Amino acid sequence: MLTALGLADEEDVVYRVLVAHPGVRAAELTRTLAALPVGATRVVAWSEHGVAAVLHRLVGTGLALADTDFGEEPRYRATPPALALEPLLSARRDGLRQAERLIAWLTEQYQEAQSSHPGALPER
Repeated sequence: MLTALGLADEEDVVYRVLVAHPGVRAAELTRTLAALPVGATRVVAWSEHGVAAVLHRLVGTGLALADTDFGEEPRYRATPPALALEPLLSARRDGLRQAERLIAWLTEQYQEAQSSHPGALPER
């Protein structure tokens, strides 16, 4: 469902698991993801390398945080959903409003062109 906000399928799944399992390392997260029921995710196979790449993207976009202790592998946790996802939702809403305005303008342009060109093809 978070794909509606622009997340890739695997980012959606990893973010949801991070919400439920804060402070997890990439290897632990890979095992958790691999144990999900068949059909729970569109991702066919989870590798530690693939999970680490998704975690890196989530951290880069502010959807996750990496807590590192000197010399240890980072532990990951989800950024609180209200902080992480609300801006994405707002951006999608803004985009939809812009699209609605464009559709209204295009409809006006279309109707004006049809009325000024009587020989044009009829509307369907």
